[in-house]
Amino acid sequence: MTQITKMRKRGGNLDFFNPEKITDAMRRAFVAVRGSADEPTLRKLTNNVTNYLEQMRGKDGIVSVEQTQNIVERALMEDNCFDVSKAYIIYRYEHAKTREKKAETPAEEIESDEKQVKAVEVKTRLDSADKLDKDAAEIIVKINKKDPRLSELLDLLESKQIISAAEKQKILVKDSLVQVS
Repeated sequence: MTQITKMRKRGGNLDFFNPEKITDAMRRAFVAVRGSADEPTLRKLTNNVTNYLEQMRGKDGIVSVEQTQNIVERALMEDNCFDVSKAYIIYRYEHAKTREKKAETPAEEIESDEKQVKAVEVKTRLDSADKLDKDAAEIIVKINKKDPRLSELLDLLESKQIISAAEKQKILVKDSLVQVS
């Protein structure tokens, strides 16, 4: 049983320490790089990480997210999983850049960027669909009415027979929430 009780998040908040989250993160890295993850290897690596963290924890039983991720990298390398470790390091680096950008970007710009990304995802998904599937039918797109891509997206939804011309017109006139059902 681990003596680690809490995990300090990047923002300073405390959360309960859960070794399964470490296992899940490594599992995702293995699957991304190798296509699958060996559960006994994951358990062994999680135990190694937890043992290292036990040595690092403070008297209060708290470890940080950064400490944990550093130890995960170390454990992967010590187990000769260099390809997975490299991907994990790159993933951390990319997410650090994203966090920095969000910290520097006003909330309005972030919301706008998220709407743009969602609109592109929906358009790409609909373009690639031969016919309407259940997932496509449940898509909800939030997009600003002033965005010129709204009309393009609605045209695409109409061409795929997901919405009617009347529904399209109603959306353009009414509000900025587009719900595909």
